[in-house]
Amino acid sequence: GQATSGQQDLRLTFQPVATLRDFGKGVTCIRFAPSHLGLQLASACNDGKVRVHHGGGGVWRVESELEADGAGFGSHVNCVS
Repeated sequence: GQATSGQQDLRLTFQPVATLRDFGKGVTCIRFAPSHLGLQLASACNDGKVRVHHGGGGVWRVESELEADGAGFGSHVNCVS
C-alpha cells in the first residue's frame, strides 16, 4: 500500500540463490534448521518423504531421507524445525 505521513513503505524482496530438484511430487512444507546446526533445511513432499538438505558452497545436497511406515505417493507428511 501507500505510505502515510510518518510511516515508511517497507517491502522485502528475495533473490533466488538455489533450486532444489529432489522431489517426486509437490512440496508441502519447508523448514530451516536453527543456525547453530549449520545451513540445513527439511522439506516434506507429497511422495510421503521428508528430506534433510545441507547447504554449503552454494550447493544444496540431500543429507538424509525419511519415510514413515505406510507412507507413499499421496501421503501427507509435514516437517518440523
